[in-house]
Amino acid sequence: MRYIVIASTSIVLFFPMYWLFHAVVGPNWGAGIAAVSMYIAFPLIALNVWKAKPSVTDASMGSALENGKLGSAEFEILEAVAVQETVDEGQLFFLDIGGGRTLFLAGQYLYAPCSENRFPSNRIRIYWHTELGMTYGVETLGDHLLPTAILPPLVPDEVDPTLNPKDREILAQDLTSVRRLLGSA
Repeated sequence: MRYIVIASTSIVLFFPMYWLFHAVVGPNWGAGIAAVSMYIAFPLIALNVWKAKPSVTDASMGSALENGKLGSAEFEILEAVAVQETVDEGQLFFLDIGGGRTLFLAGQYLYAPCSENRFPSNRIRIYWHTELGMTYGVETLGDHLLPTAILPPLVPDEVDPTLNPKDREILAQDLTSVRRLLGSA
C-alpha cells in the first residue's frame, strides 16, 4: 500500500515541481530537476520515513537472527504436566523450572517435538521474535522427560481466574500450586 501511495504522490507532485523550476531555470532544466527530485529523491525519503511494519508472515527465524531480534532462553525442567488441547491451538505444558516457578508453553510449535518424543525434555531452549513476541520453537537439549500428569482440557469456569498464562510466561508459583489453581490437585 505504501508503494502505491508514494508512487502516486510522486507522479502528482511532478507537475507542480516542474512549473516551479520551469519559471526559475527554464523548461529543460526544470523538467530534469523535477524528475530527479520527484522520481528518485522523494521516494527514497518517503520510504525511509514511512517504514513497513514487520508482519508475522515476514518474521522468519532467519530474518530475526539477522536483525538481532531473535530471543532465546534455556531452562532446566524438573517436572512436566501436559494439558489436553480442546481446539487446534497447540500443545499445552506447565513445566517446573525450580525456585517455586512454573513455565507455561502453549502452541503449535510443540507438535513436532512432542510427536518425535523429544519434548518435554529435562533441558530446553526456547526461541522467539523479540518484537512480535511470536515463538518460533523449542530445542530439546537434554533427555526426554515424561509428563507426570496429563490434565483434562482447561475449562474457564473451573480454572482460577487469577491464572491466565500466556505462552512462555513464567508463573511465580510452584507446579503443585498451579495444578491447584487449575482445579486438579
